Amino acid sequence: WVGETDGYGNQVLATRAVGIAATALARLVADTSFDLGRVRVELGRCRPPFDAPSRRAKVMNIELGRDALPTDRISTDAELQMVWRDHALAALAAAFSARAASSRALFFGRIPA
Repeated sequence: WVGETDGYGNQVLATRAVGIAATALARLVADTSFDLGRVRVELGRCRPPFDAPSRRAKVMNIELGRDALPTDRISTDAELQMVWRDHALAALAAAFSARAASSRALFFGRIPA
């Protein structure tokens, strides 16, 4: 249930919960007296839909406070990483451009706004 609520902290908690459950399920698999059919059912519940790339993009948008990543077009980790890289490069270029403009203004005796 924790993974169904958007937010970075919830994703961390849900991932940890899946890790704990996987350990318990591994012990049940090793126990030859336990019914493997029940293990399969529980194992199916450990597949985290909260970890889908589009869901992570949505959480990143929440953390950023704006819609920087297109959640409707991201379906693979590679796409998410590519969009994040492009966004980070654009932000870096904008910051460098603003700093360069500020430095030029100071050099020529103007105080930047």
